[in-house]
Amino acid sequence: MRAWYASTAATAQRSPDPNGAAWSVMCRPSRVGGGDTVGEHFSEWTGALALVRDLGFPKDAKAWPISRLSTGERLRLALIRALMVGPKVLLLDEPTAALDPASVAAVESLIAARVRAGLAVLWVTHDAEQAKRIAHRLLVVRDGQVREEVPEWLVTQP
Repeated sequence: MRAWYASTAATAQRSPDPNGAAWSVMCRPSRVGGGDTVGEHFSEWTGALALVRDLGFPKDAKAWPISRLSTGERLRLALIRALMVGPKVLLLDEPTAALDPASVAAVESLIAARVRAGLAVLWVTHDAEQAKRIAHRLLVVRDGQVREEVPEWLVTQP
């Protein structure tokens, strides 16, 4: 169990910090602390640069104050941070919920490339069109439990 946990990274739609911290990410086994700038949230900014550019950030985003980040920028940087730990499994909770269409396409493309390279991804979405684009399997969750696998997205009422 410990080995599985150590090879898992996750992003969350909302910050797990009840005090409203700027980052909406939970990464394991990352030990990077916080700080006032984006760069202080990465153990190695140089190693993150390719991902930073792939997701539409300029190189100088490292110096940006955390307080200036939009929700969409936080989500994309959280994804980069999660990928930087080299997980075998990536858990994504609505990773594109606050993104513009171009950023959604960039995130989907990046994750698709990682899946082709062998990364296992569990992606939670309420977007039926996105599920059709990205999913290899569709699972229905009701009352907090996986209930069934379905061949296509079913629109249901709560």
